[in-house]
Amino acid sequence: MRIKIQRSNNYRIPMVLNLLILVVYIIHIYSNLGYSVPDNLLMYNLVLTGCCTLAIIYNILKTQKIDLEPFLLILGFVGIPLLSSFLNSALYQRAIYDICEWPFLFFLTYQVAKQANIKLKNLKNLTIVSVVVIACLCTVLISEFFRGNTLVGATIRPTYFLFTFIPLAYISMNKRSATILFLLVTLVVFLSAKRTGIIACVGGLVFYYLFDAYNNGSIATRWKKLFKLLVIGIILFVLFVIIDGKYNLNVINRFKMLSYDEGSGRFSIWNIVFSEFKNSGLLKMLIGHGYNAVATNLNVISSGRDILAHNDIVEYLYDYGLIGILLIFALYFRIIYLAWTMVKEKYRYLPAFSVFFVMFFCVSLFSYGICQSTTINTLMVFYAIILAERKKEKLNEDSKNKKCS
Repeated sequence: MRIKIQRSNNYRIPMVLNLLILVVYIIHIYSNLGYSVPDNLLMYNLVLTGCCTLAIIYNILKTQKIDLEPFLLILGFVGIPLLSSFLNSALYQRAIYDICEWPFLFFLTYQVAKQANIKLKNLKNLTIVSVVVIACLCTVLISEFFRGNTLVGATIRPTYFLFTFIPLAYISMNKRSATILFLLVTLVVFLSAKRTGIIACVGGLVFYYLFDAYNNGSIATRWKKLFKLLVIGIILFVLFVIIDGKYNLNVINRFKMLSYDEGSGRFSIWNIVFSEFKNSGLLKMLIGHGYNAVATNLNVISSGRDILAHNDIVEYLYDYGLIGILLIFALYFRIIYLAWTMVKEKYRYLPAFSVFFVMFFCVSLFSYGICQSTTINTLMVFYAIILAERKKEKLNEDSKNKKCS
């Protein structure tokens, strides 16, 4: 289902910012491929964060209106992490852009989308260009990774960035085109051998067609759609088995290893974090140890590098304490509640939102999500658009009711 969004000039702000994100990722991938890039890579993210800040100020001064929900989100997910990092002397360049980037993008997109100012055609073009460019670069990066020419973990963020565009595809393109794009993305993610990414893509595709069948048509039409989903699933599975065997990707074997490799050591990492958290002082338990503290303080080593907790709840618990955990659970509850209301209403954007739902929780619970802007920016742009659309619809409905009364 495509969103009907009115035309206006203010759509250019979030579109330009999302284009900047694409440029940052292209630079990021090039650096992982061993190419030299101008100056420090961090500067590109800082420029993006600075542009977001200026655009937010411009929007607020122009509209002189701020909705409570995006304000509370930006206050919580920017204010608390920055305060905790400052008190723990962990407030450096990367901390600033990683903490601020996705809340700023969410806030700005919500404010603009609520004014019905996002142009559908430009959103579609941005999505197609981003997916095609990043898919091509990711394929090269994955190839170099398997040859041993890149750092361990170099494929994670670009691959995740790639599939997070899919919810936007389903609201800006027709279903068939979006699904073709989704299948292309799923193939690239499969080549990366990232289990979380594969689960997010396959789960998102299944949920989309399940809720699309739930939302539309008679029982016979629903069964027809479910049968189509089953056929697509079988074809994809056979294709993936062939690719896995031919190119020795070992993806299927990696899924079989889940029972004894503890999700690439995630359970062991979580146990270490919980143990260290319990031994922290009261103040540290409340406000945490600051940005990326799991990697910098605990020296959890995997493949020769310090790593994060691979779970937003665990990461936020140690980094930002019990207050941070409250923020995480508040956001989780809001998303789950929104999904539940959409199911009850058979909301027209429910299928696209179900893709977002699966991808968001896969990334958040099993990888780097809320704690790393570089993997969640695009998902939060989609979330902001949906929230703004519902807000506008409620305002329109209230306005009609007043006129009737």
